[in-house]
Parts: sequence; structure tokens; C-alpha cells
Amino acid sequence: METWNGLCCSTLRMELDTLSSPDDSNIPDNQKFFPKSRIRSLFSYDQVLQLLQCSCHQCFIIRNIISPRAPAYHKLASRIVGNPNGSRSAKRTYILILAILLCIGSPALIIGFLQRDSGDPEIEEDLEKFTSDYTQQTFWPKLREIKPFWSKTFGDRFRWKKYNFVVPTIGHEIFSLYSESVVLPFVEQRRIGHVEPDGTVVSEGAYGHTYAFKILEEYDAISVRICNLGLEQDDG
Repeated sequence: METWNGLCCSTLRMELDTLSSPDDSNIPDNQKFFPKSRIRSLFSYDQVLQLLQCSCHQCFIIRNIISPRAPAYHKLASRIVGNPNGSRSAKRTYILILAILLCIGSPALIIGFLQRDSGDPEIEEDLEKFTSDYTQQTFWPKLREIKPFWSKTFGDRFRWKKYNFVVPTIGHEIFSLYSESVVLPFVEQRRIGHVEPDGTVVSEGAYGHTYAFKILEEYDAISVRICNLGLEQDDG
């Protein structure tokens, strides 16, 4: 029989909910994102170890369906947080995936991703591949068989919430095309144009609206490249 000695996932989920950006109540939740640095600060080894042993009824059921034999939780926690000084495989993390699963109410499903060695690099490389059907068939097929309603609910939630956690780095490409579902790492966004006496902003030009914004530093490869080019020129 499993010993419940972890924290309840709902406690950590409330903390996760406070980490989204931009911190602006006027911006809808589906347009906000969770910066990697904030997620990493939340998921320490000790927190992950406790989360894997969540004491809630739902996590208990999911764990017993996906992995009937109790796994070595300390080893799983080490794999999830990764080791930046280790081998290539040891550097792999599962932090983003765990954050998505915690957000949708099923952190115990991380076991399925660990069993298949599918971590953050895989979802960052091909985000669109992680559809509802794909995640259900690949990472929790047993849950799909035994509790199809739970499986579909989590699969559908994962399909939409992934965009809030897996955010693209903005590079130096002249033109980039993103899916309409993708959430971009913009902060301090404001509409620009002609300002009427009453303060209303009126767009100038033929099409749509124009906005000014900043790119959150950890996702800004444009400024990094400019700085690197400057250093190269100085050295020359």
C-alpha cells in the first residue's frame, strides 16, 4: 500500500498560478505565459519529490493506473529537474511538462512522459505534435482504457494549456510565422497610433492595429545577437 507523504498538488498549483506574465489583470489568462525562470524557481528537487507523492485521491488513482508498482520517486525527481553539470541525457528536464500537467490538475501523468523519455526538448522542438489524441495514446494509454473521460479531459486541457508554458524565443529572422494559438513573450504591450484629445488611440495605416512591446529578456535572442556582434566588432 502506498504511503502518502507528499503535499497536495492543489497547494503548489495555487503558487504556479501567480507566476504568469504579464502581471496585468486586463490581459486574458489565455494570452499570458509562464516564464521558464519562474517555473524553475518553483520546482526545486524537494518540491518535485513531494509533488510526485501527492496525497490527493485523483493523483493516487492515476499513479496506480500508470505505474502499479511504486517507482523510486527520488530518481524520478532527479530526472525531472535535470543536472546541468551532468551528461547530455542528465541535462534533460521535464519541468515545462510537469508545470502543464500541474496546471491542468494531473501532475501524476508525468510518469508517462518519463517512461518514454519525452521531456522539455521534445515539446519545445515540436509543440504542435502534442495534440489531445497524441498525448493520450502515447503517455497515458492505460488511463485512456480504464478512465476514458479523465483521459480525454486531461488530453484536451493539455492541448490548449501547452501554449502558455512552451513559449518561443524571438530570434533575428526577418520574418516569422506563428500559429494563432502561440503565446508570444511580450510584456509592457501598448497600442500606438494617433492619440485623440479624449485619449483614444486611433490606428494609422490601412490594416489592423499597431502595438509597441518589450520581449521578456530570457526569450530575447535579438538583443543577445546584437550584443555579440558588437563584441566581435570591438575585438576586431
